[in-house]
Amino acid sequence: MSDKFLDVEKIITDKNPKLLKWMPGFAVNYIKRILHQKEMNEVISDFEDLKSSRFCTAVLDRFNIKVEVKGIEKVKKQSLKKGTPIKKGATIILNLS
Repeated sequence: MSDKFLDVEKIITDKNPKLLKWMPGFAVNYIKRILHQKEMNEVISDFEDLKSSRFCTAVLDRFNIKVEVKGIEKVKKQSLKKGTPIKKGATIILNLS
């Protein structure tokens, strides 16, 4: 992978260069890990030529996430509670009004 679309160290350096010098390496690595920096960069790199809904569909397929949509317009009800993480192989059901 040649490009880093998400680079935690660069973001910290751009915002506050002195902070990165004082931050312990394990803290920077922890931030990278919880943001899934490596995986996000791989996905963006693999699908960078795709736009809009094709990109979204490719990402959902990559993580084997199924989305069922019933109806049109606004989301009235969904199968995930607010703040629930989406896991590989999950099925999300959206009921629209």
